[in-house]
Amino acid sequence: VAIGKLGLKLPSLVNKDVSMIQTFFDAMSTEDRDTQMSVQEALGLMAPAFRQIEPQNQKFIEAIVATYIEKEEYQVRLVAVQYAGEVFGQDNVATRYTLLLGAGDVRDEVAVASRNSLYSAMKKANKEDFAPRAKRESTPEGPVLPDFVEILMYVMDKSAIRLKSSYKVIMGSTELPFTVAVGSEACDYLRLCLWNAAGVSPSKELLSTPEKDAPKVARYLQDLLQDPK
Repeated sequence: VAIGKLGLKLPSLVNKDVSMIQTFFDAMSTEDRDTQMSVQEALGLMAPAFRQIEPQNQKFIEAIVATYIEKEEYQVRLVAVQYAGEVFGQDNVATRYTLLLGAGDVRDEVAVASRNSLYSAMKKANKEDFAPRAKRESTPEGPVLPDFVEILMYVMDKSAIRLKSSYKVIMGSTELPFTVAVGSEACDYLRLCLWNAAGVSPSKELLSTPEKDAPKVARYLQDLLQDPK
């Protein structure tokens, strides 16, 4: 916990050695419950310290959260979600995928935390759109959702890999890359990314009334298919 508090006050002391995070994550899986709770608290306190790090270290943390979101211990998955949500921006495709896995988690704590991270910027942007000018808070910094094509290709690639692995889910005679909960969340999220790419302000309400902005989406998809790139 002391290390976590130190990292909170002096980020530069901890964010240069990202291997320390893996040591802490490992401890979450192997130590006794009391130690796990202390490590979990320390990891939580340190998370903000890793928002400004070198690209190679960023990739390292992406890989860590992608690995630990699949662990059996729900506390480990919860901390992985926290890092995916707090350390990376909404346009970071790899960690949005990690959060999609978390959004379909069997533990409510993990699922709720994942969905909050996935949609927080979008919800804030929508709230700003309808708030009186005098009461508006600062608008979200950066994108509210990742690039549609990038996240779509990433999810498709991961789906193909999972179908050939032990993570695949068998429903009757059908093999699926994800559980129904994860697959459903991923479909909704990709639809919101599509609307955002088409120039439509994304919101959860669009999922129940998609026909309203269908022409804009159709034009975007037509342009996308005609793009030689």
